[in-house]
Amino acid sequence: MNGTRPGACEVCSAFWVTHVGHFDTLGMSQELMAEVWRCRACGAFCEVGDFGRPRVITREQARRAHPDLDARP
Repeated sequence: MNGTRPGACEVCSAFWVTHVGHFDTLGMSQELMAEVWRCRACGAFCEVGDFGRPRVITREQARRAHPDLDARP
């Protein structure tokens, strides 16, 4: 095992330990009650809440939280 989270790359998986990485914050999701982030290295989407560990989510989950997702750079 390479230490990554399922659906995430080594860069964004290591972020949770090292705080070194490149994420874009897409904004808050009322549905997820968390911020939605996108890794600049691999494009994985994560929900980052106050009370739990960061979790990789699907593009569809991110799109439900932010309908303008595909229009973003």
